[in-house]
Amino acid sequence: MSIIVMLAMIVIQMEIKSLVKSLFPIIVLVMATVYPQNNIDGRFSISSFANYSEGFSNRNSLRLKPRLSFDAHHIANSKLSLTGYINADYRQYQNDDQYTNSKYLRVYNLAFLYDINKSTSLTVGRKINPKISNLGVIDGIQIDKSWNKISSGLVLGSRPDFNDFRLNLNLFETGVYFGFRKNSHQSIIAIMQQMNRKSIDRRSLYFTHFNRILDNFRYYFNTDIDLYKKIDGVSKSTFRLTGLYLSITYKPFKTLSLTTSYNSRKNIIYYATFKTYAEQLYDDATRKGLKMRINWKPMRYIYFGANTGYRLKTDDDRSSYNYSLYMGHSNIPKLHMLTRLTLSKITSNYLDGNIFDIYISKSLLKNYLTLSSNFKYIDYYYLNTDTSMIQRQISSDISWQTKNKLYFTLSYIGNFEGSFNYNQIYIIVGQRF
Repeated sequence: MSIIVMLAMIVIQMEIKSLVKSLFPIIVLVMATVYPQNNIDGRFSISSFANYSEGFSNRNSLRLKPRLSFDAHHIANSKLSLTGYINADYRQYQNDDQYTNSKYLRVYNLAFLYDINKSTSLTVGRKINPKISNLGVIDGIQIDKSWNKISSGLVLGSRPDFNDFRLNLNLFETGVYFGFRKNSHQSIIAIMQQMNRKSIDRRSLYFTHFNRILDNFRYYFNTDIDLYKKIDGVSKSTFRLTGLYLSITYKPFKTLSLTTSYNSRKNIIYYATFKTYAEQLYDDATRKGLKMRINWKPMRYIYFGANTGYRLKTDDDRSSYNYSLYMGHSNIPKLHMLTRLTLSKITSNYLDGNIFDIYISKSLLKNYLTLSSNFKYIDYYYLNTDTSMIQRQISSDISWQTKNKLYFTLSYIGNFEGSFNYNQIYIIVGQRF
């Protein structure tokens, strides 16, 4: 137990870059030899990404990504647990006919959890609190206390660095939260103050509420309110709504589902993503605003659906809207294949777009082997520059897993855009434990 504790303390206290070469094999070796299998759930994998483009050599790169995620429950039958999710990245990419190497290690989650008693727990390290998940990752100390249906908690720590996700004590934050839970009803309210060095950066109120009124009706509500602002050096209290998400789902029949949602939260910042440029444009255009979705399953294995979204933009030339229609079959007779066809259209203040998407998948050898393929046709027209982008994307995957939890995936993704071709080969080998 002391070896695991010592390793986790080193990760929290030392400079992350110095651990790149040694952290993964050490943790995996210790966990595999010290603890029995029934005390640990986790996954270790090594992925390789080879990118090659014709016409844009600066996009050529080779990446190696080790990943480790684990949950060590009640170590040595004690009240102490350890959880973690760690990624490393070794990259070689071409820039002006020269090859450059880069590497980094990112700790997304690494924390000790100590059960003081049945109703009180202490978390030390880096972890997202599930009760206030909209705050993101918290570095520091979190205490949670429950009294039957009531709960409360204290947060004392900091936010990760905005640029590289390292520990940054200059971004100090502290706050409290209170919760109520009864059956399917759950409500959480939190007040947080975030600093940037010695100055108040933000003081906010967060509220989350979920309830299932009937078996066929449920809703979720999340809001973010600013309580502080500073303009021209003058600080003052305020009460300004800065983020809102509401989702309502109704199932009048077992085969029919209706969902409506509204999202005014800020755009997502990715520290790492493998989305293409066209996919990022689609996400940005469809994330916010009012959305409605209908899903209908008239018979076994067959389903139909439609999505639509609308976003009013008072500061743009026109509002944004999007819609998509999809249909699929989850088990085609005799072929035992899954297929899905999707047609989408987006319109925003800067582009008009159409997307055709077809997906096919088949499992073999009692589901231990899976073959899948996907084809996308993307047609974007940019209003500001009066130009078009037509992109064809083909992807294929082979996934294989064994009875001893070893798995392997080989994928190919090809993006073809006029004279420009962008190809990616993805290989992953992993072990669940």
